[in-house]
Amino acid sequence: MRDDDAADQQPREQRGDGAPRGRPGLDPAVQQRGRGDAPRTRKDLMARLAVIRETGWALSRGEYVTNVAGISSAVFDAATRQTYAFGVALPAELLSEPLVERYGAVVRDAAANVGKRIGDPYWLAFGANVP
Repeated sequence: MRDDDAADQQPREQRGDGAPRGRPGLDPAVQQRGRGDAPRTRKDLMARLAVIRETGWALSRGEYVTNVAGISSAVFDAATRQTYAFGVALPAELLSEPLVERYGAVVRDAAANVGKRIGDPYWLAFGANVP
């Protein structure tokens, strides 16, 4: 196991110099509550990002707020250097697998529509590698 993977598996309060790490300005107790299905190692994160790049949307279950699920996508406006988010959040227990796919497609399509209009390179190329 690489050193950074081992660090990824340690609780935030035990990392490095012992100072709390994570989301700036967020209470460490709140940070610990919302781990959900968040990637625990660099390998897990890279695998998750590959799926997100392929599908055009991300799914989280309890990563930020316990028992809340979210499906999201993003658009980058090169002219303003702003990133915009599209998404839906709901109680995790209400998000069935058929709804994951349905909402994922809706969120992805909304982001793609805007992204193509404003020239986001990701959305302009999205799906180009699909046979």
